[in-house]
Formats: sequence, C-alpha cells, structure tokens
Amino acid sequence: MTKKNLTMAIVAIVVGALLTFRSQIWAYFVNFGPDSQVPDWLVWAGLVLAAIFVFAQRSKIVEYLKTREMRKLRRSRTAMCALFVCGLYLCVGIGILAFGLINLEETEFRVATNSRPGFFLEDTPEKRLEAAMWYLDAVEKALKRKDPVGEMRGTLPYRELAGSRETLETTVKEAQDIYLDELDPISNLDERPEFAPRIARVEELAASLFVEPSGWSGFVQNFRLVLGTDRQGRSIIMRGLYSTKVAVQMGVVTAIITVIFGSLLGTAAAFFGGIVDWLVIWLYSTLSS
Repeated sequence: MTKKNLTMAIVAIVVGALLTFRSQIWAYFVNFGPDSQVPDWLVWAGLVLAAIFVFAQRSKIVEYLKTREMRKLRRSRTAMCALFVCGLYLCVGIGILAFGLINLEETEFRVATNSRPGFFLEDTPEKRLEAAMWYLDAVEKALKRKDPVGEMRGTLPYRELAGSRETLETTVKEAQDIYLDELDPISNLDERPEFAPRIARVEELAASLFVEPSGWSGFVQNFRLVLGTDRQGRSIIMRGLYSTKVAVQMGVVTAIITVIFGSLLGTAAAFFGGIVDWLVIWLYSTLSS
C-alpha cells in the first residue's frame, strides 16, 4: 500500500468514527450535554472527504468492476438481490445515523392500538370493536380535562381531534350507546355476522373523532402502520428501521477496532519475530477456528 492510499484509508476511518460518534464527540468537546448534535457542516465535511477518497481511487474501482469475479457476480440474480438488500439496509442505517431521519422518540410514541396487524390485514370483529372502544375511551378521558387537545397529544401524538368539545362528546355518547345497548350483551361477535354493520358504525364514529391525515402526513401515517404495532401500540416498522442505526454503529466500531488491533499485532509479529510471532499466529488461529 502506498503512502497516498494509507493516508486516504486513515481519513476514511476517521470520517467513519466521526459519523458514528458525532453526538458523543460534540457533546464531549463542546460540553452541550449528552443530547447535543454535531452541526450539519461537519457531517457534510465528512461526506465530502469520503467522496474525495472514492474519486481518488476511481480508476482502481473501475478496474476492479471489470474483473472476472465482478462479471460473475453481476450475472448472479440471487447475489445481486442480496447485494441490493444489503445496500438498502446500509443506506437506511447511514441515513438514520448521519442525518437523523428517525429519532428514538419516534419509535417510542404510540401510533395506534395495541397489537394491530400489519400489511393492511383486518382484525376479527371482536378486536375491531375493542380498538374502536379504545379510541372512544381515550377521547372521553381527554374531554374531561381542561385541555383535551394537549391530553390527546400525550396519548396519540400523531392524531388531532376533529370538531368542538360538544361535537366530540355527542359522537362519543352515540358510539357508547350502540356498544352498551347492542354489542356488549353479545358474548362472541366473531360468530355473529349480523352485527357487522353496527361494529362498522362504531368504527366510523371513532374515526370521525380525529382529523384524517392527507398528503405527505397521510402517507407517513400509513407507512408507520405497514407492519402493525406492538403490545404498546408502537410502530413496528419504525422500530425496525431505527435498529439499523445500532447495527451500522456496531459494524463500524468493530471494523475500526479490528483494523487497529490487527495492525498492531501484525506489526509486533513482524518486528519482534520469535515467540511474539508465534503467539500472534496462535491467537488469530485460535479465534478463527
């Protein structure tokens, strides 16, 4: 490896470390606290340095892409699909890590009822009624407060109440009357299809309590519910995407530590030889076996 390539590799490692621990590094040196975020200009500086590294090595990259191994890789559909999935996973992780596309708070907020099915699947009539009544009970509790809008934001941050207090109270009462008079006495609604219109009416009333998101907000809301919710009503897909940040951090940290320790051990084995060389060979042979 030439001095130029070694320098560019070190720069790439440093940039990776900065992007991985940018919040912690900035908080440590500037003392803004653990939640401090590094300025955008530093993130862009790191990306520019990474782009410079790729540009400096463009001829070798192009040459490598023309090799027999790469041509064989491109002909394999399975390998290309796997490469696409891995690349998409890495891009999502880097996007969340470097640009904060998803933060931890978004994964902790409730977005819907508990254990809602994903992939736009429909629950059983009993579960649908239970979900509708949960919304009605939440709105009823909020209306008893001085600030019902603020109370609902604490329960469902991404949903807004629709209408005045009087309108909401009337809607809640109508839905509760249907539930108490017609649906609650039935032991198993899953086996009573004749009550499906009344369940749909309760669901319609529960949905009318909230402003239906449209445009980009509607798309984001539907995206949060693609894989459903967990037992606490949190978006499964948002939590899954956020987990890629941890995976990328662990991968980068592991790679940096491996390069540093591997370089030190290799240098020590080559410089001292003898028993040191034998111990290093024994160590990596044992760990690899």
